[in-house]
Amino acid sequence: MAGVSFCVPVNILVHHHILRKAKKLFGLDISQFFVALAAVLTMGAAANYGRIIILRIVGERIVARLRSQLYRRTYVQNAEFFDANRVGDLLSRLSSDTVIVGKSITQNLSDGLRAMVSGGAGFTAMAWVSLKLTSILCLMFPPVAIGAFFYGRAIRNLSRKIQRNLGTLTKIAEERLGNVRTSQAFAGETQEFEWILW
Repeated sequence: MAGVSFCVPVNILVHHHILRKAKKLFGLDISQFFVALAAVLTMGAAANYGRIIILRIVGERIVARLRSQLYRRTYVQNAEFFDANRVGDLLSRLSSDTVIVGKSITQNLSDGLRAMVSGGAGFTAMAWVSLKLTSILCLMFPPVAIGAFFYGRAIRNLSRKIQRNLGTLTKIAEERLGNVRTSQAFAGETQEFEWILW
């Protein structure tokens, strides 16, 4: 993003100042223009920093609220629920799944909106520079969008498998660690080490 931001002043400098021998840019002297541009870029960096801090705080609060609500709802379930769902699966939902949901609500949503705004601004700038070149680039958009769609579905399926396997691993590890004294009493540490390597 910073590289794109610095392309604009370099392009303006080359196009207006060097090629056209202009004395002023947008009604400002060259030095005044670049001081104003540096101020705008600094304010943008400060706003981005503030956005990151605010999203981090909001995300942590969302995760904490999700965990407390999930714990309350899980705790009041009947015995059949706990027979069907092992404690390891529930712990995985309580720990990692809440973080994923909180990140999706805050960070991913913010990044998606920022990417849409940046993409729209970039597309407008490209159309302003060369409408013909932009129309040629638009022909590449449908194949890229289709590829991104299928890639996103594959990543989503892979993420679901990872979460399912993580829940299984947590469940088995919780059972094994819960019976560690029995295993140690019968010198079964070697078998436990072999189990974790599968």
